[in-house]
Amino acid sequence: MAALPPCLVIGTPRSRTAWLSAFLSTHERPFVHEPSVHWKGLGDLYRFLDGAGCASDSGLTLFWKEAVAHRPDTRLIVVRRDPNSVVASFLRIGFPAQQKMDLYQGVYRIWREAVVASAHHYAMTVPFNNMRRASICGAIYRQAHWTKAPRGYVGPWLSQNIQADMATQFAAAAANATGFPALLQTRLHPVMEGA
Repeated sequence: MAALPPCLVIGTPRSRTAWLSAFLSTHERPFVHEPSVHWKGLGDLYRFLDGAGCASDSGLTLFWKEAVAHRPDTRLIVVRRDPNSVVASFLRIGFPAQQKMDLYQGVYRIWREAVVASAHHYAMTVPFNNMRRASICGAIYRQAHWTKAPRGYVGPWLSQNIQADMATQFAAAAANATGFPALLQTRLHPVMEGA
């Protein structure tokens, strides 16, 4: 069987991306959660795609165009959640309330790009609120693996609550502050011309 193309789960953060990386991972085709926090630059993204890598990484939402320009066969699964709900979720896990406006602006920017990415012909769009439905999760699995999930696979996953360790993620991004996370910050908060 020919190797399958790369697949990226992108979209708004706090939208079950950690759950999706676990749900979609198989021995033959693992999905890495948020690998970009460890990358040094776009070259790492391109090498990842060339290896037919699969990731669930909301930060890559802002780089999906580079991904499909490099590997036009890249499959996208775009999860969209209302920005207000995403911000509320971040605040519940301890994100500093005084940074709420910056957080909202960043989340909204990712949400807007997710809307654009949804129109790509290899993209599947999934509303966050539909991800508790077995039929939707089965369709996500098929988009990622080009085949149906094994019989009885989806059901047990629906009740599992898998949360990312955000403190560890932020610490990894801070430790790699001059790498890919710096590119992400540039995309999240572009410098205004003339400012």
